[in-house]
Amino acid sequence: MIHLVLTDDWETRGSGISDIRSIQFNTLRRLRDLYEDYGVKGTFTVEVMQQLAHLSQGERHPELKQIACEWEVLVCETYNRGNDIQPHIHPQ
Repeated sequence: MIHLVLTDDWETRGSGISDIRSIQFNTLRRLRDLYEDYGVKGTFTVEVMQQLAHLSQGERHPELKQIACEWEVLVCETYNRGNDIQPHIHPQ
C-alpha cells in the first residue's frame, strides 16, 4: 500500500489573507478523494494550535467557531475513511 503525508499549513502566503476554506479545507477534500481513487491512504497532519485558537476565540468571533467546527467534521470524516491524522504544531 502507498502511504502519503500531507501537512496542513494553510497560510502559505504569510500575509494573513489566505482563504482557509479554499486552501486548507478544499485541498484536504481533493487530496483525500484523489487518494481514494487510487487506493491510497494518507497521513494528514493537522494544525493543533490553529484549532485551539479558533475554539478559544469562538465566543467573541463566531466565524472562527464555525471554521473550527467545519474543520473538526472534515478531519473526523477523513479519519473515518481510513486515513491517519497526526498533529502539526507551530509552538510560537
